[in-house]
Amino acid sequence: MLDSIINSVKDQVGEKLQSAIGLDAGKAGESVKVAGESMFDTLKSTVTSGKLGALKSLLGSGENGEEGNGILNSINSNVVSSLTEKIGLSADQASSAGKELVPSLLNGLKEKVTGGDGSLNLGSLTSMLGVGDIAGKLGDMAGGVTGAAGDVAGKAGGILGAAKSLFGKK
Repeated sequence: MLDSIINSVKDQVGEKLQSAIGLDAGKAGESVKVAGESMFDTLKSTVTSGKLGALKSLLGSGENGEEGNGILNSINSNVVSSLTEKIGLSADQASSAGKELVPSLLNGLKEKVTGGDGSLNLGSLTSMLGVGDIAGKLGDMAGGVTGAAGDVAGKAGGILGAAKSLFGKK
């Protein structure tokens, strides 16, 4: 599915990269691919570090919050670096290409992972990024923490009950 987003953006933005930035068709196509991979790597890193709220801010409906803007800045920076290092674009070319590519790639991704109401489908996103059901795993971890807290509270109650019966009521 990531390939379909990249191919769609290649069709939309490829000619613009050629005319506005002066890239040949080969470099324009490769730029879209490298930018897409860089963006998806950044999003994957965001998911695996547990910043799901930031992703909701970035990909959900409405304006980006501070967290969403932070991810967007990381994506832009990583895309420009990748275009410079992997394709050999100048810093100016890479920056101009990034300004064209990142919004188009994000819009393509949003179309695939949001519902009709603009809500983010985390399961679809994590599956697309190849990180499995991290949302479910995070939920299980949170449940494990609250479950452990309940076990501790239950044991504390048992200890207090035993002490109470040992010393009797007054």
